Amino acid sequence: MDNMFSNCALRILDISNFHFENVVDSSFMFQECTHLEKIKFNDNTTTENLEIMSNMFEACIQLKFINTKIFKVNKVKDLDYVFSECTSLKELNLSNFETENIISLSSTFGGCNNLEKLDISQFNTSKVNSISFMFINCRSLTSLNISMFDTKKLVNAESAFEYCMSLTSLDLSSFDFSSLAVTNSMFLNCSSLKYLALPNYMPLINDAKEMFKNCLQLNSLNLSFLQSATKLKSVYGMFINCYSLLEIVFPEVKARELETTEEMFKGCANLKTINLEGLNTNSIKDINYMFKECKNLEYLNIKNLDTRGTIHVENIFKGISKKITIIYNPRITGSELRREIMKVTLDK
Repeated sequence: MDNMFSNCALRILDISNFHFENVVDSSFMFQECTHLEKIKFNDNTTTENLEIMSNMFEACIQLKFINTKIFKVNKVKDLDYVFSECTSLKELNLSNFETENIISLSSTFGGCNNLEKLDISQFNTSKVNSISFMFINCRSLTSLNISMFDTKKLVNAESAFEYCMSLTSLDLSSFDFSSLAVTNSMFLNCSSLKYLALPNYMPLINDAKEMFKNCLQLNSLNLSFLQSATKLKSVYGMFINCYSLLEIVFPEVKARELETTEEMFKGCANLKTINLEGLNTNSIKDINYMFKECKNLEYLNIKNLDTRGTIHVENIFKGISKKITIIYNPRITGSELRREIMKVTLDK
């Protein structure tokens, strides 16, 4: 049944005479049925042999309700894009979904920007390796109970919560992120997020690009996970516009492969203290605009930041007009960075 009604122009679809017992593949079945407002299923049928379900309801933008009770998904391997871009859905109850064999949840609910209630608290995620874009653009979700998620095999969380603009609190502190490698844009544009708790151990993350960018309400953040992040290569724009943060203290970070800190704290207008003493690396190639527009910065500690091999050193302190205290080590601070430092440590 894959692609069976894909791109149809129907408003109402009655398939109550269909039996799904022997259906193996329902992928793309209703994809981009952009006029479809109602699907009538046979309430007495089940999908006990269903193995492939990806993109099934993707971009059904007028669909306000989906009867998920008929779906048995215990043989399905991924739920990628199943409900993606279902922009009229306000509620989705998947409490009957048996997900013990699911490997990927990429963009399962991505773009469901009117979804207010989502029950996935019983999901078995013990085999899941990707939640990339899982909740991206779920702008109306005010809460999310995923505390029971088993994440020990999770590798990719890219943009998982991006643009979840109504979420105010997220506690992931109990998660096992020992296999997690990709976290770029994970919380990007979570503009109402005031509380975020992360686990302390993430030894494999290599990309934290724009991880907390535009988390406008976040006023504190425990970065202890960075102590284990020895494979980290990029923190480009990691805290851009986190302008409620008042202080950043890095733990000891031994990221020997770290290549870029470009725009890392750009726009953190209320940060007064940035302590990067724990950042001990000599591999960084690009620190352009690293502290740009940190207008209230008073104290900066970069004493262990070795920039002798850094290539891109431009406008590090652009937008800072007052004198600040900077702790650095002249023996390992490259000449270009020393010149930038002089611009903001001399009286104007």
